[in-house]
Amino acid sequence: MRVRLAILAAVAGQLTALPLSAQQNCPTIEFEHGEDVTTVGGTVKPEDEACYRLEAEAGESFTLNVIQGDNIVFSVAGVADARDRLTFTAESKSYKIVVGQLMRGVDAEAFKVAIVRSVAAAAKEPSHETVAIPGSVPPEMRQKIATDVAEMLKRCRSDWPLYASFHDCQCLAGKFVEARLRDPGQPGEEIGFEIRKECVNPQGIITYMYDYCFKDVSRMNLLQKMKGATERQWASYCKCFAATVAKTYASAPDPSYSYIETIGGDAFAACPRSP
Repeated sequence: MRVRLAILAAVAGQLTALPLSAQQNCPTIEFEHGEDVTTVGGTVKPEDEACYRLEAEAGESFTLNVIQGDNIVFSVAGVADARDRLTFTAESKSYKIVVGQLMRGVDAEAFKVAIVRSVAAAAKEPSHETVAIPGSVPPEMRQKIATDVAEMLKRCRSDWPLYASFHDCQCLAGKFVEARLRDPGQPGEEIGFEIRKECVNPQGIITYMYDYCFKDVSRMNLLQKMKGATERQWASYCKCFAATVAKTYASAPDPSYSYIETIGGDAFAACPRSP
C-alpha cells in the first residue's frame, strides 16, 4: 500500500509540474453548441504530459473519465491528482487538466478522456428564507413551529440527500407549517410522513439521475464494448433515462429506494440505445 501511495504521489507531482511555457500553451477544451459531452485524446510519451484548460461557470458539474489508455491518469489542478475518473463541481472559471502515464513505460501510449458537463448546473444552495407563519399565531406557538420547521429542514437536507434532490425541502417546510396550524398537537413525525410525497422537484431528479447514469462506468463500458456506443450517445441515453425517471416519479411519487430502483430499471429498458 505504501509503495502504491508513493507511486501516486510521484505521478501527481509529475502531472502538475509542467513548465510555465507548457501551461500557457494548453488548448482549451471545447464543447460543440448544444452538447454537454466531449473528448480529448492523443498520445503521451513516458516522460511527457498533455495539458488542457477547462473553462467553467461556477456551479457547473463535470465528470472526467479515461476511456482509452490502461496506464493513463489525469490531474485537475487544485482539485485532484492522478485519477482515471473524477466528478467535481466548479468553483473557479478555469482549470488546468494534465494527462500522463501512471507507470512510466517504454513506449508512448494512446489516450482518450471523456469530459461530461452536467445536464444542468449543480443545484443551488438550499434556500434559507424564513417560512411564513401567520402573525395571528400566539408567540409561544410561533416559536415552537419555527423550531420544528428548522429541525424538519435540517433532516430533509442532510439525512437523505437523495430525498432532497427529488423533493423541494423549502416547499415541504411550508406544507409542514400548514399541517401544524391545522392540528397544533400532531407529532412532527406524523406530519413528515403525511407530506413526504409532496413538493416533487423534477429538475432536481433529472440532475441527480443524469449524473448517476453517467457515473455508472461499468454500464457505460458495457454499452461501448457490446453496442459500440460513443460517449456522446451515452450522454444522450442518460438524458432520456433521467427525464423518464423524473416523469414517472412526478406522476406517482414514493420516496423509497426500492421504488426508485424499480422505476430506474424501467427507464433503463425504455430508453433507446445504440444499435
